Amino acid sequence: KKQSPAPESETGDTQPQENVYVNSTLGLSFKAPQNWEKVQNDSGFVYSRSPEKEFDANKVEFHANLNFVTEELPSPITLDQYAQAGNASRATLLQNYQFLGTTKETLGGEGAIIDDYFATLGSITVRQRQIYAIRGQRAYIFTFSSLPESWDKNLATFDEIRNSFTFTG
Repeated sequence: KKQSPAPESETGDTQPQENVYVNSTLGLSFKAPQNWEKVQNDSGFVYSRSPEKEFDANKVEFHANLNFVTEELPSPITLDQYAQAGNASRATLLQNYQFLGTTKETLGGEGAIIDDYFATLGSITVRQRQIYAIRGQRAYIFTFSSLPESWDKNLATFDEIRNSFTFTG
């Protein structure tokens, strides 16, 4: 699977003051919390992260965050097939991957799948929720990350972001 970060401003993105991400090229928008900052990191485009510092049991700093990417699909694939491929890929690529379960949901009015799991990123164990939907020949993927001990506190914010997602085109 070839994943790419959501394109930035040269392809039609704007980020108004209210922290709404709009991509007119891909026809989508979503809102992050006002105080979350947009950052870039080595593992890809991280749209936004909480300014609140959290620390794991080893006192390693972490910020709850979201990553949004899209993927152009080379051939038709069902959402269930995409979910199975994603789970197999994570099991291979992520250290200490522990799958927690799948839920059927919606993203911007389209059928979506939510996968919850634990993984170790560097030296930090995180809980992640990956939400994906397929529209046409493109997959839309959110990954939310939190320390396991602050998951319940961050879940409401993650759900607000997901629920703000709309297809605009």
